[in-house]
Amino acid sequence: ATKDDPVQMENIMESRSQESTVSTFQIVFRGKDRDCRLVLPDVHPGPFHPIGGSNITYLIYKNLNSSAMVMHSISDHSLNLPSKSQVDLYLSSLLKSSRIDQGTKCTKPVVVQINKARAVGFLFDKTAVLILSLSPHGMEDVPSFIKTELEQYTKNRGFDKILVVDSHNAMGEEIEQHDADDLLKAAKSNLDTLITKDTLPLEIGFSNSDELQIEADDLGPGKVAIMCLKIGDEKFFLGWADSNNMQNGLREEIARTFTKNGYNLVEVCTSDSHYKARVAKNKHGYFEFGSLSNSADVSSWFLQLARKAEQALAPSSYELLQQETKVKVMGTKQFEDYSKSLDRAMRITQAFLIGTTALFIYSLL
Repeated sequence: ATKDDPVQMENIMESRSQESTVSTFQIVFRGKDRDCRLVLPDVHPGPFHPIGGSNITYLIYKNLNSSAMVMHSISDHSLNLPSKSQVDLYLSSLLKSSRIDQGTKCTKPVVVQINKARAVGFLFDKTAVLILSLSPHGMEDVPSFIKTELEQYTKNRGFDKILVVDSHNAMGEEIEQHDADDLLKAAKSNLDTLITKDTLPLEIGFSNSDELQIEADDLGPGKVAIMCLKIGDEKFFLGWADSNNMQNGLREEIARTFTKNGYNLVEVCTSDSHYKARVAKNKHGYFEFGSLSNSADVSSWFLQLARKAEQALAPSSYELLQQETKVKVMGTKQFEDYSKSLDRAMRITQAFLIGTTALFIYSLL
């Protein structure tokens, strides 16, 4: 019913939501002919398509001229926007973002691996960007205590700001404590190394997949994009997919393809979009990227975009923008209530199907 008319469900959710202030950071790379940007919103995609902010990542991408990588912040479903009106309020606020830093230089990326945990870091003047992953092992959302502890850690060491990205690039369960500890260790080690690195002149090239005309039901409407960062004399590539997570090992397959072609892929991230092109009749309720698309095709898409982004390289400055927006978010309790209701409905449906099947077999006998 919500697929045909989500308004009634949105009204119920919004009436039970609470007002909160959410932050959004953007690193805008300004070139001669085109701007592109990394966006880190505190709002979380969801709860489910087509309700509220389920497609928020594409809407941000579209509003920013299809030249943005909308990353997954350290957030959870308590920060879902419950209705279209709240989504519109949030999107309009992004036009009022304030510049809090600017520059022309960046460090080369630092990669630290500790057991399963990987942290990729860049430093723009005194603003650090960290991308965290357990791929190919997978995990659910990065827990909030990691962000809290890293913010304190950077403050103690003289950084101005840290932006922490959950790469969300492999399927997994709720993160175990030892893996979370390893992510924290890798992130802190990365920051300790970054602060010793020289910042170098920056060139940026960006390419989205509009011209590729990709048809894939495991992608949201933003499809895929690549950013090429030339820092000093080296080129590095950052990939992005507008999707709800990635199939385990897909990130590694893309990286191998890049290495074979002489390209350095530092990471591939997903937006964690909760858009669904069609109903997914599986245990997840959605199609993670790579579950329908062939891995060789996916690698080819990214490689084509990498070549285009490389050709588009141009000297670039950057601006760090911040916006704080008062919107209604669903909150932890409301989301848990809906999750429990859906789980109960699934159990009832399963029991009904089992009972019907048993009765059919009995009638045959």
